[in-house]
Amino acid sequence: SGGRGKIIGIVSAVIVAILLIAVGGYFLFRGNDEPRTTASSSSTTTTPSTSTTTSSPTPTLGTDPAVVAGVPTQCARGTTTDAATSPTSVTSGNITIPADKLPTTGWTPESQSQIPFATRAAGLAAPRPTGASSWVAQITVGNLPTSFGSNTDAIAKKLIDCLPGSIGYQSADPSEPRITDTRTATLEDNRTPLTLVRARINVGNHPGVSGDDIILIVIDTTPMAFSFGVSPADDKTTQDEVEKAVMGFKVRTR
Repeated sequence: SGGRGKIIGIVSAVIVAILLIAVGGYFLFRGNDEPRTTASSSSTTTTPSTSTTTSSPTPTLGTDPAVVAGVPTQCARGTTTDAATSPTSVTSGNITIPADKLPTTGWTPESQSQIPFATRAAGLAAPRPTGASSWVAQITVGNLPTSFGSNTDAIAKKLIDCLPGSIGYQSADPSEPRITDTRTATLEDNRTPLTLVRARINVGNHPGVSGDDIILIVIDTTPMAFSFGVSPADDKTTQDEVEKAVMGFKVRTR
């Protein structure tokens, strides 16, 4: 949706607290209120692997993600996001963000974004930063193709790689994503892998906006699920809102 109807995700640094509790067939992923703490589990501690990537290929948009060994090798636009049913509920398929994790002021259901590879998605958006036009922060959950395998790390990084080619960055002169942090762990069932990626995308052609901070979590459920957020670069207030929501998801594994 032009300059920044983009609606794709947030963030930049450090670590995540993971507390996953089975409730009614779902697992909860909860960071504490301070979203940058050490990754851990209430019953087991997993030491996440960390990697940094500073370059990525220019995305080639298409309808076939050319999956090889369960990992997409080309970029593909996802389905258009369904508007969340209300500003207090974000659910798509097997993943949801509870109302108590969502921001309460200025956020509305959105139905314009296309997260790369998404087969279904729902989300909220808010005009940010203050004073900028046609730029938004975003919170989105959804599912990824059934052809994707269990390599959540590679899939998450490819999705991040494809963001500059998505419709939200059209005419914004986006940079290649700079991945600042990658964390891998499992849900509390000690079976279901997930990967959290943080990245920065700079933009050179949108007055009042220098770029976006991105946070993405990909979970190896059936179907594969994601939780995704975007906030304007260095906007700590919005970043904290987005991180709380993105890390506050609950997901049904099967």
